[in-house]
Amino acid sequence: MIDLRSRRLWLWVGLFLTFLFAGFRMAADQVRARIATKIDATARQLGLRIQVDDIHVGLFPPVKLNGISIDKPGQWSATIKSVAMRPRFSRGPNGFTTTGRISVDEAHVALPADFELQSHPSVWDIDPAGSIVLISPVQGLTVTAATTSKGNEITVRATHLPIDQLGSLVLEGDATHDVGSVDGEARLESRSKQDFHARWRFEALGAVTSGTAGSTPGPTEPRVGFAIKFDGLDFSKLFNALSIDATPKDEALGTLSGSMSTEGVLSDPDTLQITQEFKFTPPKVLPAALANLRSGFTHEVITNTGRKRTLQVSSGSPDFIALGDVPARLIRTLLIAEDAAFFSHPGVDFTELPKVIAGNIAKGEAARGGSTITQQLAKNLFLTREKSLRRKLKELAFTFLLESSLGKQRILEIYLNIIEWGPGLYGLRPASYHYFDKDPWDLTPKEIAFLI
Repeated sequence: MIDLRSRRLWLWVGLFLTFLFAGFRMAADQVRARIATKIDATARQLGLRIQVDDIHVGLFPPVKLNGISIDKPGQWSATIKSVAMRPRFSRGPNGFTTTGRISVDEAHVALPADFELQSHPSVWDIDPAGSIVLISPVQGLTVTAATTSKGNEITVRATHLPIDQLGSLVLEGDATHDVGSVDGEARLESRSKQDFHARWRFEALGAVTSGTAGSTPGPTEPRVGFAIKFDGLDFSKLFNALSIDATPKDEALGTLSGSMSTEGVLSDPDTLQITQEFKFTPPKVLPAALANLRSGFTHEVITNTGRKRTLQVSSGSPDFIALGDVPARLIRTLLIAEDAAFFSHPGVDFTELPKVIAGNIAKGEAARGGSTITQQLAKNLFLTREKSLRRKLKELAFTFLLESSLGKQRILEIYLNIIEWGPGLYGLRPASYHYFDKDPWDLTPKEIAFLI
């Protein structure tokens, strides 16, 4: 009799577990379907392409998404190995509360201009009130979302956040390092895609950066505004963090402070108004490559045939021409064509950016680069012709160094003597003799126009 009862008990237990498992499977299938539907709806709402290889619903963790890929066509893409979500119970002054805990595996975000973000595995706590707090691998980052009278509001706060432990920025294949910690906050207030305002202030790499951005509805298209201010940006620290090899590590590159702002309609670059103000503090000891330019020097170039050629940029060279011997008409024509604000800007001229953008859009290509004469000289003296952000950052540093160490007159003199005026023609004087068999001071207005 006891054996029969035991068998019946186990039979009922087995049936119960079978029905429980079947019910769980049915519920899990419904949860997976709801999650997939929610992902598709979110993707359509945000204009994204989201793909998930597997949605796992179980006991531990309750929900886990594997193989996530997110794509914003033409802007950015991201891949995440996995995301696991589970509830977390805690006791507070008002009793027990339920929060969520999210574990995010390694993630990669590909951005324009050969940028990539790499994040280490992290753990986040989600509060029902709308805050997300970073728990691991480090602490010091909080994201808070709220709904106010001004619309939706998102605030990001960083407190002594060690960036290297959280992840890295990859620039053209090299990851950042020794970035240090970040302090500050960013706040976004949004009523719609066309009506939002953001402001931020962060301290990193020894520099303080703050700014605002916003968009307001207009008659046809929204007007955008952007302003940024920074203080004490150390080029040596920046280049070290970005793994940019510009000069020997023991040579300082100076610090940059300043501000820039723009306002207008993005689709009509001619309406964009840009203001800029920069102050560069050169290092106490100039890099040797810069100090040598104050007097006669030699410059090595690679010709269009791939051969190396050495130019003598000094008064002892028959090809050299002093700035005082260059016709004023030629200099005026050159500045009108290449850099009209040469004598008024500090080496870079972002006020020309709207015209550059308008010209490029009209031609459907990057027809104009917007580089000043000082930037062109920095590129010719120290850099390659590769088109990359890494080279542009080097160019920016050397541009401010040239302006602070040489001055406008010397920069223009060197430029005229090393710039390429045609295949294999380096310097104004050789070009003048090649085309017209005469010295530059004997050129006619028509001949000057041809050269320029």
